[in-house]
Amino acid sequence: VDMQTLGTYIAFIFTGLAYIALGVFCSAMTESQMTAAIVSAVIFIGFQLLNAIASIAGNLLYSLVNRIDELFHWLSPQQQQAIGQGFTKAILWINPSTRLENFSRGIFELAPLVFLLSYVVFFLYLTTQVIEKRRWSQS
Repeated sequence: VDMQTLGTYIAFIFTGLAYIALGVFCSAMTESQMTAAIVSAVIFIGFQLLNAIASIAGNLLYSLVNRIDELFHWLSPQQQQAIGQGFTKAILWINPSTRLENFSRGIFELAPLVFLLSYVVFFLYLTTQVIEKRRWSQS
């Protein structure tokens, strides 16, 4: 097995763990399994569309800052563009699938794995809190 294939497998496994943890949390939040499945699917589709959404949102913020700056002249064009690009990068930062792009190239990094593992731990923690709250509120 070459490094690109191994990296792709690792990326799929960790992304799958993150999506499963999010799906379990959605399931704990609702009484209906069908509602949980639909909410999870919408979130997963949203993650896939997040690249386009981030680009559009960054361009909109750049345009907004540009319009506001026409009145006050506080920022240079480079600073305005940096604001839009920074906003785009911030939105992309939360997307689990964009963090693992280097794995498919055979480049292994620890930061994306830590991010996804913390993502899994966070949503599993929230799931246990929801279940505990429900358990104690019924007593």
